Amino acid sequence: MAKKSKPSKSDSIIQPIIRSNGELHIFETMDELPELVSVGYCKAGDGRNSWVSYTMTTKGNKVLKIECDEPNLKEIAEESAKIAFVSNFIDSEVL
Repeated sequence: MAKKSKPSKSDSIIQPIIRSNGELHIFETMDELPELVSVGYCKAGDGRNSWVSYTMTTKGNKVLKIECDEPNLKEIAEESAKIAFVSNFIDSEVL
C-alpha cells in the first residue's frame, strides 16, 4: 500500500494532537471515516435551566443524529451526560 501524502492543515478535518516522525494518523489513511458517537453537555439558552446533555453521531464531517435531553440545571445535565456515556460504552461492548 502506497503511503498517502500529508494533507494540508486547512483541507483536513482530522487534526492529530501528536504527530510522530511526520507519519499520518490512522484516520488520515482511511478512505471512509467511521461513525463516531460523542456525548456531552452544553448551555443552550439563557437562565439556570438552560443546560442540555446530548449524544451526537457523526461520520466524517456530517452529523447523522443529535439526541438531546430536556433543558435542565447544569449539574443535572452533567449527570445525564455521564449516564449516557456509560450506557453507550456498555452498549458498544455488547455488540
